[in-house]
Amino acid sequence: MYDVYLKQLQKMPLFEGIKETEIDSMLTCLGSYLRSYKKGEFIFLAGESIKSVGVIISGSVNMIKEDIWGTQTLIVSMKTGEVFGETFACGNFSDSKVTFTASTDCLILFLS
Repeated sequence: MYDVYLKQLQKMPLFEGIKETEIDSMLTCLGSYLRSYKKGEFIFLAGESIKSVGVIISGSVNMIKEDIWGTQTLIVSMKTGEVFGETFACGNFSDSKVTFTASTDCLILFLS
């Protein structure tokens, strides 16, 4: 299922030291899945419970904080190979305090 991306995944710090032959079975075991987003689409909204960590396979993702007046502030722009949502998916509070949007067309690998 992930054959096309194995070499790329192996180069990412998250998968460092894991053999290419083991990555596919590991991802299957973890219940991972791929999802594509068009530029401007929401990936996670503020207030939403985040249960998965996102790994950017291609494209870029913005993390945006909105205040009570609706003013949006770009916190960080992430690119291919970076991980997002781990603070919420792996922390004590799964409700996101920020919104994640696709700043370009992108492909995201989600890990439970």
